[in-house]
Amino acid sequence: MSQAQRFLCAAICSLSFCSFAQMPVHKGFYLGLAGGYSRADYSEVSFMNGIQFGSIGETGFAPSIQAGYEFNRWAALELSIIYDARIFFNTPNIDPSSPQTYTKNNVVYLAFRPRWFFYDNLYVFSKLGLGYVVNSNVWVNNVQALDGDEYFRPVYGAGLGFRPGVHWQLELSWLQTPQNLSVRIPTTNFVGFAIQYLF
Repeated sequence: MSQAQRFLCAAICSLSFCSFAQMPVHKGFYLGLAGGYSRADYSEVSFMNGIQFGSIGETGFAPSIQAGYEFNRWAALELSIIYDARIFFNTPNIDPSSPQTYTKNNVVYLAFRPRWFFYDNLYVFSKLGLGYVVNSNVWVNNVQALDGDEYFRPVYGAGLGFRPGVHWQLELSWLQTPQNLSVRIPTTNFVGFAIQYLF
């Protein structure tokens, strides 16, 4: 790279940094859409009536809708729903030829979001809150394997964010809902990418 090219690159980077440095602090509401993958780990879950499955499809695409309020540069509150991928159960021991069955495993959560900027437009954040988990019944030939219900569970996670402009945020995040074996809820992980608009 020539000296002129190095100077031009340095000038562009300096201008970009200055424009981000002058970016106003946001305070107010935001909306976001996210997409990613979810995984529900049934390896430690005991199914009802002695049923076992030869294979379980635990991973798939999961969309999410987000709404939140930023109190200042460092703290926000977020309400979100994650439509986790359907979990498919195959080849049960009581009848390996029975049709495939599935359960949904969605979560609505409210979480506190502290964040820390290490550049004016780049930050890390965490999430800690309460989730409302909804799953459905699983039957095999009129024999119940899972009892669908609705439960409150803690949620926690972390991520990396980037602000390319005054009204936009891009985030890559991970969120986990821990298992509760007494009611046959698996540990569920969500990893996704979100685009958020700041009002």
